[in-house]
Amino acid sequence: MLKNQLRPGMQVTFGRPNGEKTLAVVEKLNPSKAKLRTLEGRGHRDQIGQIWHVPYSLIYPADGAAPINLQPVNMKALALAEVKGIINQFVSKYGAEALVEAIPAHLLAGATDGKLQHVGWARD
Repeated sequence: MLKNQLRPGMQVTFGRPNGEKTLAVVEKLNPSKAKLRTLEGRGHRDQIGQIWHVPYSLIYPADGAAPINLQPVNMKALALAEVKGIINQFVSKYGAEALVEAIPAHLLAGATDGKLQHVGWARD
């Protein structure tokens, strides 16, 4: 399976294509291998709950579990969109002038005529 088809908590099987398959749950996704906790015994380590670090090429969907395709999320863009939404709510409720007044003076640089043109660090 591909890394973007897995998520923590998902049930999978792992093992060589022509070898023993073991049911497990995904604990963590690392760059080259997934950390899996077994839900059944495997080989000489016949204990449930063993941790295995398994390459993605040896992981398969568990019976009845369809692989999902998760797209990567740009966290910076998501955070920026959230901040923009908060600012827009503030401006719509109190007005742009109140926003400029709410920002500490030492953070304003290049603000003229009550319009915020640039926000940065001002030097004394």
